[in-house]
Amino acid sequence: RGTVILTCSKAWSDGIKKKLFIAIGKRKEILVFQWKGSVASNLQHCKQRDVLKRFNAYPVPDKPRLLILAGKAIFVGFREQYDRIHLENSEKHKIFSTGKRLKDAVGIRLTNRELLL
Repeated sequence: RGTVILTCSKAWSDGIKKKLFIAIGKRKEILVFQWKGSVASNLQHCKQRDVLKRFNAYPVPDKPRLLILAGKAIFVGFREQYDRIHLENSEKHKIFSTGKRLKDAVGIRLTNRELLL
């Protein structure tokens, strides 16, 4: 019920340097945060606003079961379908439907810039 899923990935940025993004899926929403600055040596005494900047929130139709950050998109697995959400303009595209309610969504990001769903 209160399950939260989390993923992080270095993704695109305006310049050459890539930035770290963290996506959190809970209930019917996906929150994406951007890591601010360099790696902190001691996060124990830091406040969230000092380390993370909220990038965007994306409402989704069902509880996400899988999150994969890849470039400018996040791939989301639900019980009955897989979707791709573009992070900059929030456009949602249905990748495919599974045809039945799955217990678990399965996927992995491969090293050659491909996804296996």
